[in-house]
This record gives sequence, structure tokens and C-alpha cells, in this order.
Amino acid sequence: MLAKEVDSNRLSFPKEKPEFNPTDLFDEPHKTVFLDPIKLARKPDVETFHPPKVQLRATHAKAVELLHFLDQHHRLRIAPEHKVRKEYCCGAFALVKDSAKDRLILDARPPNILEDTLTDWCSTLASVQALAQQELLPGFNMYFNGTDLRDYYYCFRVTSKRSYRNSFNFPLTFQQAREFKCFDEKMAPPFASLFYPCLATLAMGDNQAVELGQKSHVRLGLEAGAFHPHELITAKGKAPRGPVSAGIIIDDLLICEQRHAGEELSEEGSEGGRRLGVMCEAYLRRGLSAHPAKTFRETSFAECWGITANGVTGHVRANPKRLVPLLYVTAQVAKLGFATVALLEVLSGSWVSVLQVKHRMLSLLEHIYYAQVDREQTDIIRLSAALREEL
Repeated sequence: MLAKEVDSNRLSFPKEKPEFNPTDLFDEPHKTVFLDPIKLARKPDVETFHPPKVQLRATHAKAVELLHFLDQHHRLRIAPEHKVRKEYCCGAFALVKDSAKDRLILDARPPNILEDTLTDWCSTLASVQALAQQELLPGFNMYFNGTDLRDYYYCFRVTSKRSYRNSFNFPLTFQQAREFKCFDEKMAPPFASLFYPCLATLAMGDNQAVELGQKSHVRLGLEAGAFHPHELITAKGKAPRGPVSAGIIIDDLLICEQRHAGEELSEEGSEGGRRLGVMCEAYLRRGLSAHPAKTFRETSFAECWGITANGVTGHVRANPKRLVPLLYVTAQVAKLGFATVALLEVLSGSWVSVLQVKHRMLSLLEHIYYAQVDREQTDIIRLSAALREEL
């Protein structure tokens, strides 16, 4: 479909209309940004804020198919042309998620440049480094409980004003627009003659999505009592020193608990397992669903956040399932001696993810960034001897 002609039926969305309305978890300025982002945005001025050109990266037929798919799953809103900022519409493309599904990415660069990105709650994003800094007491093991919210961003019910902010650069005539279930016949001509499809959820690519998603998840856990502020594993904080710690990365939850290696659990189970249960109950009350295939309980070995954690040996390492393919691709690029700038961007980003386990090793990435300076993504460059050695 998008980008590589994959089937739109493989895109992953909940079948039912989402129930998660996080408004009561927000205070200002997050509440206004969520309800009416255009209110706080800068005035559109193409001379001052040059919007990049974006598009739905698909054939016309596949793009229409995608829009109908979104409409079928209550993820679309049709807006008359005077409600949207035509020069600041969004594009979209797909990235591979797994062998069965693709991940929809909103190319929201045009509206993003009109807004200041909120980052307060991004500081609560969990950190692999903080996880690795926790100390196992003598005779103790660490046990993990965790889950992943299914299609998290697409469970947000947004206002019409937020959906207008994320309108697609895919104008529709009246005859085309009325084919969608979400179309309101009250908008028929002469009310409007041109219409724009808009995404009626949050989405990856919206510059506020991480902040809003992170705040919603953390606030939900705090209010449910699943964890306390001093127990959070965060990017800017020190590692928690108590028996229980918890970390959230947008839709991923991990709860860690230190227990004596020979301790037998009571009928009520462990504290970590109890807290995961509390969190899952909070999800259900909000209409969210934990992913059964990604939920784990009372295990001393966990795979999450791109790493593997062994609660018996204390090792935290990059996940071999990601590392081994990356090693192969990196070696092939070094052997070839040529690469596009876009490929180098992917490699450098992937290695940052791997080396986050040992921050000092990030200093190894130097020439791969020099090679990208003042070049276009499509440029093909000959790798310098220093860069090949670095790879």
C-alpha cells in the first residue's frame, strides 16, 4: 500500500470505536494542545514558515483504499476546505512493523513547524541506562512484569479541531467525499465544494503525540496506584533504589521487582504482578487493551525496549534479534564502500539504539555523522577510510 504497495488490510487498528478519552488526565497547556492545537499554533505564513511538500505515498487507488479503511474503523473525519490550512496538510507513509502488519506514519512536518513541541512529560520516558544502573542485592533476583498497549495512538478520541490539524493532502470532490460513512450531508454544496480527509486519532509523526501519549500513560498509572513517582525509571533521573521500579515508553510498560531468589510467592502473587494487574484494570476502564502476545508475568528474563534483561545474572544487553541483522547490514555497507545519506541516517539511528545500553560507546559514532553534513538524503557518497573503519 503506502510506500511499497502493501495491502491496507494489514494495517493494524482496533476493530471497535476507541473509548480512550484522556482529557481529564490533562492540564494546561496540554489540554488545549490536545483539544484545539491550532489555537496555540503560529499563524500560517508560507513566506515565513515554508511548508515542505508532502503526499500520501501510494497510488491514487491505494490512497483511496487507505482512507476507506480508516473510515471503516472510525479513524477518519471529512472537513470542508475552509476548515483546514491547505498549505499545511499532512502526508503519510508506511513502515514495516512485523511480517503481518505495517505501521502508519503521518508526515506532519507542515503543521509541526507551526507549533512548539511540548516536552515536559517526555522527561518521564523510561531509560535503558537507568534500568541497567539498578543494583541487585546479594541473594536477590529481579523479576519482570510488563505489557504493550495495542494500537495505543489509535485509541485516542480527538476533537474535530485536532483532526483538522492533521488533514491529508488529498482533496476530494463532493462526489468522492460523500462515499465515506463519516461524511455529513449538511456539508453538501453550496456549503463547500472541496473536502479534505482528516485523521481522527493521534498518530506517529505528530510532534505532540509522544508528549500526549506519554503523559496519558504515566498519569493513568499514577492515579491507579500502579507505581509511585520515586519508582519511575526515567531518562533524566537516577535509578530507583527500592524493591519495585517501573518504566513507561509511550505504550510499553515494564514493572521490575527484586525478590530473594528462594522466596516462595503467596496465593496473592508478587507485588510486581499485583501492580501489573492494577494497571490492566485501569486500561479496561479506559477502553484500552493490553496486547496478550506482548504481556509477560513473573519472568526473570524480559525482552522490551530493544534490549534483553536477565534478572538472575544482572545483564542488560541489546536484543540479538535486532543486533544481528544490523551487524550484517553494517558489514555489507562497509564492504561495498558506498552508501546513500538516507542509509547512513538509518544505520546511525539504529546504532544509537543499540549503544544506549553503554552510553560511553556512543563516542564511537563520529564519521558517520560527518558524512551526512550538508548533503541530501538521496546523495550517494563514497565512504572515507575512517568511516569504513568506524563501521
